[in-house]
Amino acid sequence: MLKDTLDTRAVSLGNEVKDWRAAIETSGRLLVDSEAAEEEYVAAMIRTTKELGPYVAITHGVEKPQVRFESGAKTVGLSLAMLSEPVEFGSRENDPVDRSPCATGGQVVLMRAEVGAVELESR
Repeated sequence: MLKDTLDTRAVSLGNEVKDWRAAIETSGRLLVDSEAAEEEYVAAMIRTTKELGPYVAITHGVEKPQVRFESGAKTVGLSLAMLSEPVEFGSRENDPVDRSPCATGGQVVLMRAEVGAVELESR
């Protein structure tokens, strides 16, 4: 369920960031603050995005960087940073981005969170 994955310390609204790097730092910092990841996890997300390009812009307005769990994750977790103003990631199809979710534990975490969100909406 969503409440088992999403720590309230890992959600932040109205974040002011200047670029894609700051967007990832913001959502990654939430994982660190909620004790789901170490600082090196955030650095790995930035490094991977820099190396591989804007693959993290997964749909219009949303970016989701991901790296291996071994890159500094401590436990399964999910964060969400909502940006006050959208930023460019370099994706012709999906820029600009104003939602920045991050996960430790990969796609399974996001699927669990999405199912939980649907359950909450249906109540």
